[in-house]
Order: sequence, then structure tokens, then C-alpha cells
Amino acid sequence: MRWPTSTPGPSTPRPYCENCTMTTIDGRQVIPAADLPRRLAGVDDVLVGATPGRKLAVFPVGELPLPKSAKADIDALKAGQSGGVIAESTWQRLITELPGTAAAIGTGADISPETDSGSHVDPIKPGGQIVPNAGRYVKRTADPDGWEWLSANVLASKASKAEVEAIAGRFVSTVPGGYLEIDQDPEANVAFAVHADGTREFLRTKVGGMTVAMVDSSTAAVDGRIDWHGNYQEWAQGLAGYLANALLVEIDSVGRVGRILWADGSQWPSGTPEPTQFVLVDQASLPNGAQGENASGGWTCTGLDVISTGKWLGCRLVGNDGRAYEGSSGGQTAPFLCSIVCTSPDMRRILWEIPCNTAAFPGIQSIQGVAWDTSDDTIWFADKTNKIIRHISLAGVKLLDEIVVSHTLNGIAYRPDLDAIYTPDEGTNTIRLVSCADGSVLRTQTGIHPQADQLHYEQGRNRLWATVGANGVDGQALVYDADTMDLLETHTLKGSQSIEGIWYDPDAKSLLTVNDGGFHLSANPPLALACKYNYL
Repeated sequence: MRWPTSTPGPSTPRPYCENCTMTTIDGRQVIPAADLPRRLAGVDDVLVGATPGRKLAVFPVGELPLPKSAKADIDALKAGQSGGVIAESTWQRLITELPGTAAAIGTGADISPETDSGSHVDPIKPGGQIVPNAGRYVKRTADPDGWEWLSANVLASKASKAEVEAIAGRFVSTVPGGYLEIDQDPEANVAFAVHADGTREFLRTKVGGMTVAMVDSSTAAVDGRIDWHGNYQEWAQGLAGYLANALLVEIDSVGRVGRILWADGSQWPSGTPEPTQFVLVDQASLPNGAQGENASGGWTCTGLDVISTGKWLGCRLVGNDGRAYEGSSGGQTAPFLCSIVCTSPDMRRILWEIPCNTAAFPGIQSIQGVAWDTSDDTIWFADKTNKIIRHISLAGVKLLDEIVVSHTLNGIAYRPDLDAIYTPDEGTNTIRLVSCADGSVLRTQTGIHPQADQLHYEQGRNRLWATVGANGVDGQALVYDADTMDLLETHTLKGSQSIEGIWYDPDAKSLLTVNDGGFHLSANPPLALACKYNYL
């Protein structure tokens, strides 16, 4: 721009505007800014002003300080870009780029429905789709409006704390800050909450008539009765017990308690959540050849143990009731053709059989349990009719140290470390541990299921296994602490519908059962079966 060099007179033309008042600064004529055509300033424009000494000064727009309001907007946009998501109030503000604020491709943005309820044509989506202004966006192109609408905002509504507390009961937070998640069961009972750092806090749940809730002392108060897989157990403190530092109580689909998780990460062995972790991997019909066998094959098995010492190591000992079918008085040729059968490890072949319906055991009818004595490689079996735990050699010779009991015999299990035998009193919750040396009662304990049938003692973990279950339905294995008779685990065994023997190998995590479905024809299938399960 060329500036006039003299002060214009009345006749001097005004080349820039008709009504401008020309002034002279530093020997140059200046047009006041108010007289200039109005337009937005660009970053390459300059402002010209006069200093107090009447000297001209040039100020590039790109170097001028920003007004406070504009600077706040720019700082907010830059902060949003550095965090990966820009929080903007309207769609129009999102696509209006101030100098130096262009969002990088891939940047996210969020517009609240509370500040922009309008809509627009998405510049990225094909077909001119109309989308709401509010929602989540991502920058796809370098154009100012190169934002693609992704989805509506994540939270359409947010429950108030009062609403949550009305459902969950009283919160006792163990970690400062809000909750990320509150989990509920199908009945809208709160199970646990997740804190911002991932910590799970047990809150309150209700299972039938039982209520569990966190109290001020960081313990979970228990009220009512808990259904442990069909077995009702009351707390020692009546209707009010405590689970110190319990974080989580798991329940299955029918409201039965499975396990309790403690704050230190340990688990209360109060049962295994359904379904069981034992998976059926093999199922075979018991072989033919035993006396009094079932019409469908095999025999009416009553008791199981594994020979763990001596010549027949690994082979299976199975009791034989001797009756062919339910309601019969005995076998095909004589009543109660009971025996002890030894099978191959896969239970598909009979190796030998010891008949027990002999003169050596007068009055014997049904055998209801068998056990291998590791101290001298001999066999114990339960003579239910005479209430005697019989003792025989591998040759079938009757030994003189039989144990006479006063209760109703059922399954038995040998405990090697005490040289003793567990024997429950059928129909009650009492079980006795009797000495094999002299037949004395070493312990009388309560707590076992009154329908406990066959037993197995697991020495490594000091566990006593017991079978329960009605005929025609999948049976269960209950696992107790052998010293306290506390119920620790419950396993429903698919495919074992008339369990009459159980044995567990903790090293292989393999469970073996025998089932007398050929006797109880309500079983499905109605066969004498051996079932193998692996723990997964």
C-alpha cells in the first residue's frame, strides 16, 4: 500500500472512502479502522496503530494475545485432544475450528444430549444419514466437519444414590470413591459392587429366607437358613451368624449357596457352584459273570474300593448285594447271592469273586459296603442284617477280628493312619469311627447327611466322601472334613443315578462311581454302571 505524502486539502481526492477523516502520523496518512470495510482477520493480517510518540506500529494478528474467553475455549479443546476425547456442548462448536485447534484424525468427541438436542446429516456416513447431534464421535478426515457419529451417549440415565441404596441396603465402602458396577441376581438382590480400582465389595443378598449383609465391623451377618444343595444347615449361633470379611456369596440358578469368597482371597469351602466341576468322561456297564447278576447285565453293586497295595494293585473291589432286581428276595437260584467281586482297573472284566452267602456267615443277606485294609492286604465288608463288619482274607477265609456294632450298617471306609473304619448310622446324622484292632469306638460324630450311603476316605486331604441321592435322579457326592464333619464340597454327578460306591484319586483328579441301575430300574439308563469323572 502506498501512502500519500502531503496533507490533503479540500480539493484533494479521497481514494479509500468517501467520508473518511484522514490523519497524519509519522508523516503518513492513516485511515481509521472504523472507516475500513469489515471482515474477519486472518493469521497473516496485521493491525496498525499509533504509539504515544505518534509513531506507527505494526502488530501481526498471529502474534497478538488471545482474549480470555477464546483462550479458555482453545485450552479446553487442546486438553480434550491430549486426553483422546473432546467434550463439546454442540455440534456447531465441534466443527468450528479456531486457529491452532484442529483435531487430529482418530480423536474422539462427546456431545451431551443436555446441551444439543438437534440433528444433522453425517458428513462421513454414506447415503446422507441423519444423526443426532448428541453422541460419541471420531475424527475421520482433516476437514473441520470430518467427524463421524458413532453412537448415542453410554449413559441414558443415572440412578441416584438413594435409589440404589433402597435396593442394596446400607453401603459400607472399603475403598474411597464411587462404584463402577453393582451386580444383581434375577430377583434384583444386590450381590456385590465393583470399585474404581477393581476391588469387589460384598454388599447384601437374600436367598429364600436367608439375608446376608455387610455390617460396620466388615463382617457379613447371616440370618435364617442356608440351603446347601438340598441339605439345610443352621448356623451355630442360631439365626444370626457371621462370616468375617466375606466379599462374595455365590448362588446357583435355584437359589442354593455355592461358595463364599473372603477378603484375603481365600474361599470358604462351603460347596461348589452348580454345575459341578466333575465331568463324566467314561461310562461302562459292569461285566457279566457275578452270582445273582441283573437281567440287564452286571450285578447289584453295593460298595467300592481300590486295591492300593499288594499283588492286585489298582484293581477294583466291588460289593455284590446278591439280588437281581428291586423287590426280589434274592438271586435266580437262591436268596441273596452276595459276594465280593474284583474287577480289572477299567471295570470291564471280572478277575475273581468271593461268595459270601456261605455257612461261614450264617444269616447273611445283603452286603452294603466294602473296604481294602492296607495294613495286611485283607478285605472288610458290611453284613447289614447281622450288624457285623466282616473281615476276610483274599482267599475268602473268615478272620476272627470281626467288629460287631449296635447301629444300622451301611457303607464303610477304611482309614489307614488310625487303622479304623468309618461307619454311619443309617437314617441319622451320626457316624462312628471304630478300631480295627479291638472294635472299640474311637469317635462318635454328628453332621453327616442322614441319607449318606457309601463312603470313601481320602487320606491326603483328610476328607470323607459320602454318596446321597434318590433313585432315578443324578446323585451327589458330599465331601466332609473327616475330623470335624464340616461339609466342604457338594458335587452333583451327571449320569450316576443310583450311586452305590465312590472312590477319588486326588493325584489324577479322577472320581469313580458304581451304580446299581440294574436293580433300581427307575435309573436312566436302568443298568449296572461304572462311571469315571475328571475334575476340570
